[in-house]
Amino acid sequence: MKTKILPFRELLESAPDAMVIVNQTGEIVLINSRTENLFGYDREDLLGHSVERLIPARFQDRHLDHRAAYFNDPHARPMEASRELYAIRNDGHEFPVEISLSPLEAEEGTYVIAAIRDISERKRIEAQIHKLNLELQAKEQLQLLLDSTAEAIYSIDVDGACTLCNAACLRLLGYSRDSELLAKNMHALMHHTRPDGRTYPEEECQIFLAFRQGKGTHVTDEVLWRADGTSFPAEYWSYPIWHNGRVGGSVVTFFDITQRKKSEEAVRRSESRYRSITEGAPYGIYRVDQNGRIAMANSAFAAMLGYQAPDEVLGLNTGADVYLDSTEQKRARDYASEHPAVGYETKWKRKDGKTITVRLGGRRLPDDDELPGGFEVFVEDITAHRSLQKQFEHAQKMEAVGRLAGGVAHDFNNLLMIISGYAQLLDESSADPKKVVEYATRIQDASSKAATVTRQLLTFSRKQVLEPTVLDLSYVVNDLAKMLPRLLGDDVETLLELDPQVGTVRADRGQIEQVIVNLGVNARDTMPQGGRLTIATSNVTLDASYYQGVEVPPGQYVLLAVSDTGVGMDAATQVHIFEPFYTTKEAGKGTGLGLATVYGIVKQSNGFIWVYSEPDKGSIFKIYLPRVDAAADSDESLQPVQVPSAGTETILLVEDEAVLRNVCRVYLESKGYTVLEAGNAKEAMKICQSHDRPIHVLITDIVMPGPGGLELARSALEIRPALSVVLVSGYTDRGLDREAISFAKFLQKPFSFDALARTVRSLLDKNREILLIEDSKLMRVAVQRALTGAGYTVHTTDHGEAGLRAARETLPDLIVLDLVLPTISGLDVLKALKGDAITKSIPVIVLSALSEPTKEELLNEGAAACVENSKKLLENDSVALIHIVTQVAGKAKAPRG
Repeated sequence: MKTKILPFRELLESAPDAMVIVNQTGEIVLINSRTENLFGYDREDLLGHSVERLIPARFQDRHLDHRAAYFNDPHARPMEASRELYAIRNDGHEFPVEISLSPLEAEEGTYVIAAIRDISERKRIEAQIHKLNLELQAKEQLQLLLDSTAEAIYSIDVDGACTLCNAACLRLLGYSRDSELLAKNMHALMHHTRPDGRTYPEEECQIFLAFRQGKGTHVTDEVLWRADGTSFPAEYWSYPIWHNGRVGGSVVTFFDITQRKKSEEAVRRSESRYRSITEGAPYGIYRVDQNGRIAMANSAFAAMLGYQAPDEVLGLNTGADVYLDSTEQKRARDYASEHPAVGYETKWKRKDGKTITVRLGGRRLPDDDELPGGFEVFVEDITAHRSLQKQFEHAQKMEAVGRLAGGVAHDFNNLLMIISGYAQLLDESSADPKKVVEYATRIQDASSKAATVTRQLLTFSRKQVLEPTVLDLSYVVNDLAKMLPRLLGDDVETLLELDPQVGTVRADRGQIEQVIVNLGVNARDTMPQGGRLTIATSNVTLDASYYQGVEVPPGQYVLLAVSDTGVGMDAATQVHIFEPFYTTKEAGKGTGLGLATVYGIVKQSNGFIWVYSEPDKGSIFKIYLPRVDAAADSDESLQPVQVPSAGTETILLVEDEAVLRNVCRVYLESKGYTVLEAGNAKEAMKICQSHDRPIHVLITDIVMPGPGGLELARSALEIRPALSVVLVSGYTDRGLDREAISFAKFLQKPFSFDALARTVRSLLDKNREILLIEDSKLMRVAVQRALTGAGYTVHTTDHGEAGLRAARETLPDLIVLDLVLPTISGLDVLKALKGDAITKSIPVIVLSALSEPTKEELLNEGAAACVENSKKLLENDSVALIHIVTQVAGKAKAPRG
């Protein structure tokens, strides 16, 4: 049943909430007075207007949709089911409301009755309650958080009264409940007395300064007091609490530093002990960063380098300021990284410039150190030790020399008795040819034995003249092994362990073979019941400065190892085994020179030898020879030349010992040679300058009063470039350089006359070798054909760089050089040849289209002669070239039968 709307007016006025009746178009048709009060409108301002006037603009579109949906399905909706809505007053103020809706069917149509309740106050109260809950939760969470920390925390107001404290604070101060601290003056409870017992005034309290001055304070070490009257050291921080721009107190954090102070004291004592040990140590101690700069050093280190105090060495760069050779720093670092427990010996320079020898030991610093990548190093100055060691070695040498003198006297007295006795018998038996031959043979045998002893002595003293060649030790050992069984006997097994890729060494093959034989014989004598001899070769790299107390340059070496299964040696024997005439064999069983000779040969070959042995465990001798980058010389160059001994050439013989010179002259003349004599270098040079006929061979002693044989040979070759040279010596007090090796043959005194004759003849019969440097193939072929046809041996290259290398390697008798060459001119090649100590004595003939100024310049630069490079050479007209080559280099030798 439908009713009229107007009768509801009085009913609406009695409702406690604002009441609004709206028709289907949203027009307000009826309101009560509470609606006027709530929204601030007069009744006339709302009646007939859209209900959206009471809704904020931001919600109006949504409300239109909700109103249309409601009228499609009108139903009662209680206020508690209403969603939270907002209304707007006449003055524009929005406020939260709750609304209940009820449909009303009237004669005029369907209406909706809306009851509107302002919930602003309720929302405010709910917000306060929520805020209080949050604050309570926050305080509880703060307390839980504070109680979970290890640091003691409390807060105070501007009067110093405690407003908050955590569990750690109670525990450290000796209280059980926070009520014992809250609202109490914290300075009076825990900060009232200084460590020395004096009263601590509140106005001086650093904790209170935080809120009095409005800035934080931090005290690292102060005393706080517990409830029981005891104290403890503490570190604390106090920060002001700001509220609305004003300081409302401070928050204090503190913790007990008793254990830290104990640790600091322990560290201090440890550092004191470390400093005492470091400063009192007799060894130098220092630390460097990864760049080598000294960051820490002790007094011993500073004194070692000649400084007064450690501060003076801080900042020095060890590479530039300490090491004598800056490259040694890297080697020392690498060695310390690989062998931290083994000392590395090197040389340092002091502040005053003096050199000291030191032994280093240390370690690389880890990445977490204050000097990551640096080094901590201990240094021992062993300069005095090395000096004493040298004195001791000198004393040992003097002892060895005394033993040597006795041994030499004994052996030579025996040999002199033999020679003297047979000479006397020879004189008394001159009528008996058979006895003459027998006695002469006996004298010659004794002389040979004396020569053998002399050679061994020279080898031991490292005065013997060597003729080194490039050797493959594996090849030499393998070749020599063929005769070792006959030497060692059937009961000694020889085992070879040879590296086929072993590097080459520069040494005298005969001497190296003697080393192997001597070691083999020595091993055989230690194996009276037989055994095994092992000879091995290999490539090794030595990276340390010292091995068994001997300084060794780091580098590449070839190892020759000879080991046996004999009786071995004790340490006392090993000290003396390389001394001359020291022997463990029975009398008459050995000379005592075998191993001394081995030692001398190895040292003279720039090598090193060590022995490893134990009684009843055999011995191993290890020989290290420097490795060279060159191919091994061929066997042909190592074999004696088989030549006849006679000739008709002219020989200049230079010897300061008159009797020896005379006997050599007589022998050479008996072989058909013309011999010119000189007693010293000055006489020999006069003969070279004044003799008007060719001199083919110079035979000279190396060691003579005044200028020696080497100086004489060089001077003579400048005057007579085609001269062949034989250098003779019983010993030489200096090494022979490669230049000397290039132009001379050597004979070791005492030598046989047969060896002298073969050496002279081999030089005279040697074909002249010519190096041709010519870039034109046609000209190169033409000149080579002409010189080869004249009997010369010709080697060719097509440019200057190859020519310079070939000249150094082959050392020809003559160089024929084209002036015009690619990349480097012939003139520059000529200058390089004459500026090189190895090639400067080789005569050079220059081929060029010559002008007089050019010819003069070439001769001034050292050219021996110049030949015009013309078409005549291409047309096989080589008369002029052959003539000049013959003048400069001498005639080519025809082969002799």
